[in-house]
Amino acid sequence: QNNIIILLIINILYYSIVKERVNHHSFIFLQINVTQSSTNGSWITEQAIDLDPGFKQPSSTCSSTKVQTNPWWRVDLSYIYRVSRVVITNRLDCCPERINGAEIRIGNSLENNGNNNPICAVISSIPAGVSSTYTCNDMEGRYVNLIIPGDSRILTLCEVESFAHVAPKNVITAISSDMFFFEHVPVNVATWGTADLSILYQDWYAQNALDGSIYTCSSTPWQTDPWWKLDLMKTYSVNRVTITSKPDCTSCESWLNGAEIRVGNVSLNVSSNPVCAVISTIPTGATYSYLCHGMEGRYIIVNNPGTSKCVTPCEVGVYVIFPGNSELLNNLGLYSQNILSYHKERAVNILCNLATGRNVTQSSTNGSWITEQAIDFNPGIIKQSSACSSTNVQTNPWWRVDLIYIYRVSRVVITNRLDCCPERINGAEIRIGNSLENNGNNNPICAVISSIPAGVSSTYTCNDMEGRYVNLIIPGDSRILTLCEVEVFGEVLISINETGIFYVNVFIEMKTDFKIVPYFITFLTPLNVAAWGTAVQSTLANDWYPQNALDGKSYTCTHTDLESNPWWKLDLMNMYSVNRVAITNRGDCCNTRINGAEIRIGNNSSDLFSNPVCAVVSTIPAGATYSYSCNWMEGRYVTVNIPGTSRVLTLCEVEVYGKGVIKQI
Repeated sequence: QNNIIILLIINILYYSIVKERVNHHSFIFLQINVTQSSTNGSWITEQAIDLDPGFKQPSSTCSSTKVQTNPWWRVDLSYIYRVSRVVITNRLDCCPERINGAEIRIGNSLENNGNNNPICAVISSIPAGVSSTYTCNDMEGRYVNLIIPGDSRILTLCEVESFAHVAPKNVITAISSDMFFFEHVPVNVATWGTADLSILYQDWYAQNALDGSIYTCSSTPWQTDPWWKLDLMKTYSVNRVTITSKPDCTSCESWLNGAEIRVGNVSLNVSSNPVCAVISTIPTGATYSYLCHGMEGRYIIVNNPGTSKCVTPCEVGVYVIFPGNSELLNNLGLYSQNILSYHKERAVNILCNLATGRNVTQSSTNGSWITEQAIDFNPGIIKQSSACSSTNVQTNPWWRVDLIYIYRVSRVVITNRLDCCPERINGAEIRIGNSLENNGNNNPICAVISSIPAGVSSTYTCNDMEGRYVNLIIPGDSRILTLCEVEVFGEVLISINETGIFYVNVFIEMKTDFKIVPYFITFLTPLNVAAWGTAVQSTLANDWYPQNALDGKSYTCTHTDLESNPWWKLDLMNMYSVNRVAITNRGDCCNTRINGAEIRIGNNSSDLFSNPVCAVVSTIPAGATYSYSCNWMEGRYVTVNIPGTSRVLTLCEVEVYGKGVIKQI
């Protein structure tokens, strides 16, 4: 069993705030365990709760048992809840009938691994790729099981969601609200670093393990104690590491057997870093995930102890939960338990990064160096243009984040670019306040940045300055403001009463005036959900397939024929609230073909042109990626169409950044 952080959706019942009754829904983070009767290769248990419905690659996003008698899967919710419904997503690629006859059981007993608990529902069938809901009528229980009775059965689950009511005096571990956002889904930071090998074998470069293709691998020659090392440039708290083995060589399957995955801060003596996991075996072309439980380190090492060994990872993923957020989750869990143990309302101040997920703007934008990249968690160590924000050369360039509410800001952390020009940040002023006069640049100064070394994150103390807006401005002519990461830390007052209801209080206007703010929950800091969907286009030119825009490669593109009103459509399979869409134009020729393209978001699949327009593309330079803000437009379908006759639509990459949309339960 693996102890992980996942998501349980809680329906918080009506309660009174300032004489008004408000229906609240929120996502609750719990320390829970998931397990299954057996595991088929890389189809591990946790993949049924990873928020990815598995429409592209089920083996890395769905769970599955082996062929066996009475296969089962179980989640331990840690506490007893009244479960209102369970939602099951079936696999899309094949075999939807395998789920037929599965029983959903809920209760508090582990007799027969929990499979003797009362039945909520029996699944007759679920069409391929569909999410079906089963009502459980507030059945009480700590354990939710799925079991298929019978011989020679397989249980495959692409997503399991449990919706429940908060029971009185239950310990709730943490909350997420529109006041602040937690990056609870681990982010793959492997491509933010640089890789090295103990010895290079031919052209099997270390960086091949980070290029997104399982067909280009890294490798050492046969040697004693070979290793592959990833330098993430800074220390992270590592949740898990994924390794993909060579796909086209059955005889090579054993090459990684016994290899150690290490996480630590020692660069030279790599084998002195602590071991996260030891690889027993990875089948040909499979991706296996190894939990590191928050181990901290700058370096990720895959080493193979012994003589006549080699290391051949074809892809390596490193998934982290950012330290500030994981610490916040732990603190909230501790505080909520303490509060409930006294059976009376208590309150605590929680320090968190307030900038995450907020509205940002800057005085001008240099190409693809868009504003939001200063709050995307990526410090821009490898590719600054897709991870940092930057203005053009101008007088008094500035950048601003709107925190939505007024906070007491304790500190601001600024990460400078690594590749060049660290001196450009010199003289930048950090200003905090509530005025938008002069675009917020007349607010009081927290600090003036004298200098920040290349690639370094520097902290500036603001002594609880109050304000809604945080600005950075560099006074003077012919200046450029480049920010690779901005973090704003301030306090939020959290309180809870004996019924398990959370209140979020935000400091407003006066030191003595606190306002209770209803919290309506979105479930994710914006993630690129494009790869979770499937794409089609109006016509196909040669082998320029619509899915090429989702493969992570800017050199494989889509292409329609010459036609009237060509279009490309992405079906996200679920409805999302879309923050922005990024489009990469082809780099080899014809960059003007994209001019005038419309980006639309909506729920109409057949009449694409009736969906609302997010943005119109005026122009994108050859090979460039431009981002278009959609201001949280809701929809299942994202389309790009070019109105007019004799037009061609070519897209080399499309990214859709969105959050899950909460509907009434």
